[in-house]
Amino acid sequence: MINDGFVEICAKYPDYFPGWVAQGAMTAPDAGVREAKRALDNGALGVQIYTNIAGRPLDDPAFEPFFAAMNELNKPIWLHPARAANFPATNMKITAQDMVRFGVIDTVVTEPTGGAHRDPKAAIAATGEAIANALAELKPLSRDAVRKQRREKFLAMGRSMSRLGG
Repeated sequence: MINDGFVEICAKYPDYFPGWVAQGAMTAPDAGVREAKRALDNGALGVQIYTNIAGRPLDDPAFEPFFAAMNELNKPIWLHPARAANFPATNMKITAQDMVRFGVIDTVVTEPTGGAHRDPKAAIAATGEAIANALAELKPLSRDAVRKQRREKFLAMGRSMSRLGG
């Protein structure tokens, strides 16, 4: 499994990979919850999911157990835009800028010119800065306050998407 590979790589090269984000298995939501928990138990910092899961939107009720589990675990979810050529992000309103506007994500970490693979140090620095800023906002809050804030954020997303007809 890919998550096991991440554990191995991070253990072998800790100076290059100080942490990792698990890949979520959303096509089978119950299995996805189990895999997310297993990966987090093995050291994942959070879970990445795709914005297109076999053509189904993220607000599909089948995915509620995953989002509930991640909320309960108090771990972040990274959204990776995914679409086929006939599934344009702009028309679907799932560009990074749309996600910020809808409150789905808090910020966009800009990649270095040519992509993160061309300048990993700059990509890591930008990501680290974004994470540090997010943690600084959360630090004064209690665990219950963070959960309440997340719940309100997710409920607001649903209301926002409903108004758009999504």
